[in-house]
Amino acid sequence: MPAIDIAALRKEALQLAERVDGHAVEVLGQQFSYQDEGPRIALHAQSVRMLQTFRAVTKLIEEELHDGAAAVLRSLVEQNFVFTAVLKCPELMHRAVKDEEGEQYKAMRGLSKLPFDCRPENMTNEVLSEAMALRGTAGFDAFFWAQKAEQEFTYQTLWRRLSFNAHGALHATNDYFEMADDGDTVLRIRKTVLADRSIDFMLTAIGILMECAGAMDRQPMTDQRRARREQLGTAWNGLRDRYYGFVEAMNRMGDKASSPPNETVAE
Repeated sequence: MPAIDIAALRKEALQLAERVDGHAVEVLGQQFSYQDEGPRIALHAQSVRMLQTFRAVTKLIEEELHDGAAAVLRSLVEQNFVFTAVLKCPELMHRAVKDEEGEQYKAMRGLSKLPFDCRPENMTNEVLSEAMALRGTAGFDAFFWAQKAEQEFTYQTLWRRLSFNAHGALHATNDYFEMADDGDTVLRIRKTVLADRSIDFMLTAIGILMECAGAMDRQPMTDQRRARREQLGTAWNGLRDRYYGFVEAMNRMGDKASSPPNETVAE
């Protein structure tokens, strides 16, 4: 086992998250936009939503609900795909509007398949058909937004892995089994899983929120704010280095044992 106190590192990550939260509140609360800056107004709203999602991830990790934190983190990663893509190319707001229309179309199409006694009286087939005719059929495509954000690598690695936690498929329950050495006997069902990875979840969420707040910041960078950003960035990098040093050491131990390391060993 690497000589590192994982519980202490997790506590530091949560403390840093609290500091980053305060920084983001200050930055986002000082932003302004003009009425003709549609994309920026949308990004401002998205940044506030990302702050709220960040807080959900933090709260779940505080309560050791790490599986749920991973599912919510996937949503934050998707939100960041859209935020970054529109930031790079404001014209993509048109695609975002079409995506929303497509999601509405799918919802109304689903309603039209329900029996009449299972939907509101005003939701007749005629009303739904007229509304559907005004909307496109293409819905939200996370991969499209990841490409436009130039984050395809994140999509193929982090996003896909977090999808296990967001879906109802049974393979996500594998972490809950404590197995005997024979690999076939279930000893017990764990009530807490992914304790080590929760540090990675927190560091990922912190990095996303810091970048988001920095991208939205239109105010002059005072010496105090610049110093705070640098302090937060230094603390974040230091925690990442220590955490990934632990992961690499665990992987080496796993290679020597001819089996992958157990993510829940620290529980």
